[in-house]
Amino acid sequence: MPPRKGQKNRFPVNRFLAIKRNQDVQLACALVKDKEYVAKAKKIKRLESKAKLIADKESQGFQEKASFSNNLKTRRQLLPTVLSDQGQIAIPGRSGRRRQNETLEAAKVLHGASSENMSPAYEGLAAVLNSKASVAELFNIIKKCKKIRYKAIPMLRKNFEKSLVNFVRSVNILCKDGIVSKQKYNAIRSSLSMCFDESGVCHKHINFMTNISVPRLFT
Repeated sequence: MPPRKGQKNRFPVNRFLAIKRNQDVQLACALVKDKEYVAKAKKIKRLESKAKLIADKESQGFQEKASFSNNLKTRRQLLPTVLSDQGQIAIPGRSGRRRQNETLEAAKVLHGASSENMSPAYEGLAAVLNSKASVAELFNIIKKCKKIRYKAIPMLRKNFEKSLVNFVRSVNILCKDGIVSKQKYNAIRSSLSMCFDESGVCHKHINFMTNISVPRLFT
């Protein structure tokens, strides 16, 4: 059947509507995806802001703990730390204990120590003393620290007495000018490590520091 007059020039409404519906569907899908993308982007940005805020707070908190105000520095310089004869900070009350705790907490952070493992903090402080303090300052510190004098140094002496070096030293004395008798060896051993007390009757150990005797030969 031949088309009616003017039918060829008629606008394809149905086709246009179908294409328009398809475009609307695609646009709606794109908008949904775009909204999801925008929402995820906002969420990521919000989480990044929170993470930065937490990091800034932690950094600020550490700086507040590690740094001191000029007022505090001035007050501390007016009352500097001095080591007492008992090896403690010679400041009355809680101030001395607070300074010790502040020093220890700073050392824990700087050297990676924890409550379960304090060795890094102590070794860090010891490394500073070893590399920065003068011999005179170290002498003055050790002289006032009873735990070092009465506990640590005697352990070094005992370790030396059991060492190979002291064994060779003992053998050299035993075999010098021929093997000496046990009685003479003990007399030499006693003379090198013992002396008479003030009364001149009893023997006592020769000490090079308070309660620290000189190393003795092997028995």
